[in-house]
This record gives sequence, structure tokens and C-alpha cells, in this order.
Amino acid sequence: AAAATAERERAKMERISSIVEDGEMSKRQKRTKKSIWHFTVTVKRRALLAWLQALDDAHRMRRAARKLTAKGHLKTQSLAFETWLEFWRVAKEEKIRRRVEELERRAAAAEEEEARAAEAAAAAREKSVGVAARIAAAEERETEARKKIGGEYGSATSFREKSKAFRRNDVKRDAPK
Repeated sequence: AAAATAERERAKMERISSIVEDGEMSKRQKRTKKSIWHFTVTVKRRALLAWLQALDDAHRMRRAARKLTAKGHLKTQSLAFETWLEFWRVAKEEKIRRRVEELERRAAAAEEEEARAAEAAAAAREKSVGVAARIAAAEERETEARKKIGGEYGSATSFREKSKAFRRNDVKRDAPK
């Protein structure tokens, strides 16, 4: 009786799980169809907009070309056009001259900055040489002091030497303190 009840429960659970899986599958399929539809509509809309924009651009370019040719005919026929060209040539030369002056000024400033940096580097080198000499002298005084004192581990000065001496039993482990 217990086995039959368990079998019925298992069959019921399988039916429920298959129904839930089918529902999830249909939701996924609907979502996929919807996204495909959305993508195709978007592609069609973008293609139409691109086509309209191309037509608009072509029309705008034709109008601009007509305007420019009309302006060109008027300008080339007048003496004012030649003076206008001369004015823009002089203005361009002035702009180039100002740009050259600015670049020369920047180059001079950069050279000054480079010279200052070289002086600072030389001063730093001199200072580091002095500091290194003081450190070497202090280390030498320290080693001399350690040699005079001896210490608990003999003449060992570094941690490595102390630990080697300890392992060799040069120092007694049970020495009274």
C-alpha cells in the first residue's frame, strides 16, 4: 500500500513538472517570436528611414550646389571678390605668423624647464651620494660596535647568521638568563 501511494505521488509530481516545463517552454517560444518580430520591424523601419534620409540629403546637396554656383558667378564678376580673396590671404598669413611665435615661445619655455630639471637631477644625485656615504659610515660603526659587544650569539650580526649559530648549537639553549 505504501509503495502504491509513493508511485501515485511520483506520477503526480511528474505530471506537474511536465506541465510547468511546457508552460516555461511556451513562454520562451513566445518571447523568442516577439523578439524576432521586433527585430524585423526595427530593420524595416531603419531601412525606410535611411532611404528617406538619402533622398533628403541628395535634394539638399542639389539646392546647395545651385546656391553656390549662383554665388560664385556673382563673386567672380565683381572686383569685391578679388579684395575679399586678398583679405583672407593676409589674414591667413597673420594667423600662421602668430602660430609660429607661439610655438617658439613654448619651445623656449620647454628648454628652460628642461634645464631646471637637469639642475634638480644633479642636485638630487649629489644629495644621494652624501646620504649613501652617511649610511655606509653608520653601518660600519654598527658592525664595529657589534664586534666589540659580541652579543648573545657570538659575533653574528644578521638574523641568518644568528639562526645558523643557534642551529649549530654554538649558543647554549638552556643558558641561564
